[in-house]
Amino acid sequence: MLKGGPRRVDPSRVNDPNPTRSPSPIPASPAPHFSPAPVRKGRAALWVDAGRLPLALALPVLHHGRCTGRLDFSYAGEKKRVWLREGEVVFATSTATADRLGECLLRAGRLDLSQLEEAERVHRPPARFGRALVSCGFLTPHQLWNAVRHQVEEIVRSLFCFGAGTASFRVDVAEPDNVVRLALDTGRLIEEGEARRREIQAFLDVLRHPGARLLPGHGFQGALAAEERRLHEALGAGASFARLVEQLGSPEESLARSIQLLRLVGAVRLRLDAAKPAEPDGAQVFSGELAAQCKRIRALTDALGEPEAGKRASWVARLDPFFTELTRRYSAIAAADRPSGDELETWVARLLALPGGEEQAPEILEEMASYLEFEIRNDPAISEPDRLLQALSLPAC
Repeated sequence: MLKGGPRRVDPSRVNDPNPTRSPSPIPASPAPHFSPAPVRKGRAALWVDAGRLPLALALPVLHHGRCTGRLDFSYAGEKKRVWLREGEVVFATSTATADRLGECLLRAGRLDLSQLEEAERVHRPPARFGRALVSCGFLTPHQLWNAVRHQVEEIVRSLFCFGAGTASFRVDVAEPDNVVRLALDTGRLIEEGEARRREIQAFLDVLRHPGARLLPGHGFQGALAAEERRLHEALGAGASFARLVEQLGSPEESLARSIQLLRLVGAVRLRLDAAKPAEPDGAQVFSGELAAQCKRIRALTDALGEPEAGKRASWVARLDPFFTELTRRYSAIAAADRPSGDELETWVARLLALPGGEEQAPEILEEMASYLEFEIRNDPAISEPDRLLQALSLPAC
């Protein structure tokens, strides 16, 4: 029993292996992945090996400790910096291609590829790229402010995706001149970063699948930045994710984000290799709930007309605008080619054969059906949508 209350802990002794010394709130075992240092202005107060201690744990420590300074992260040639003031993120920068302003806005749907290409054409370094977006009329100054804020948030969220690299935190480092105050509090940003980590890891599981192959997009003619062009050229007639990582020397996490972007603009396709064992026939793979959901989707699709064409739209055509949103949230769809025919069961069978497919397929089909029901309820050509939906109610198989 200690007398006189708890004893103060000397920070210089937290890694001391001598068990007879004063107890410390930090483990006494050798832990180079989380090393305290003397806290001096401009000096490293924290060092983190992200391979042993995820940044998802380090950033909350700085946030709850109301720390002021700069977090520097480095891995495989990429560098990211995050400035904090009393524990709140105030700005961030990155050398990663996927973190550039244009790419962030493209992923968010705030720019299309033609607008990005035009802005890159008129941009004259060292002027800021945001000025080109404003001069082209694609953003107002206020929209640019929000765009830079979104970019900063994306950089912070991306930190949670890395399972390797090193980071250090330096105390009281001056902030850059172009600080943008974030709309989200840092606590919420940390939660979203953790969700982003799970999303990227799920996508990486798909990319690492033995049957997954990356191929050039059909007839893609758009312009690409240097890094994306290297990735696109490395595809050749088709490549595995492992080969691209080795050939390009990029971190897996960053390469996965670039692939997501290139798929969004149609430059890259992701599918199962046809040389792998044949996929099972959809009719033999599932029954019960999944079969009932497929039947429901077909019935809902048949109930919706195609006014301008004067004919019914297939489930593929009807759901096409919805697929982009689904692809962002479900890793199984990311590895299955967007359906081009009318065989719903066969497409679902492909989902079931992919990592996470068995778990995600019911949710995906339910969202498809909900979207079609929404269209029916809001279609001005359907006078009594509720009665129609009631008539379409199908018993479970």
